[in-house]
Amino acid sequence: MDSEMQVQASLRDRPVSPGWLRALVIDDSAFDRRHLARLCAGLRIAVDGVGTLTEAVERVRLARYDIVFADHSLGAATGFDVPALLDGSASADATRVLLTGNEDPRIAKEAAVGGFHHCLAKGRLTVESLAGLTGME
Repeated sequence: MDSEMQVQASLRDRPVSPGWLRALVIDDSAFDRRHLARLCAGLRIAVDGVGTLTEAVERVRLARYDIVFADHSLGAATGFDVPALLDGSASADATRVLLTGNEDPRIAKEAAVGGFHHCLAKGRLTVESLAGLTGME
């Protein structure tokens, strides 16, 4: 089985424990993806992480997500490309969270207009700040 087929099979067949949510993290920083996955695990959120928008397209095609975290800066793309990717997919109703490396209020405004439900500064991510997104406070 080639690697693409293995990824497809693992996404379709990977069980998410009852009571857990499924999240997609789109961030070109492996460190930031791992950090967010650790925080999410404390809230019963199973995380799939990808580093590019191209990878995200494939994941959204294969699986349904409850939450989608998108980094503001994705190399050649931006997090603002993500809402269009989700529209019409099984993840269209996912909670959309833009992650940014700074706290510029203009980015938060642009995120709200651009189809995101929340905008969070990466430096302030905590289990508590994420719990507010899921109602698991």
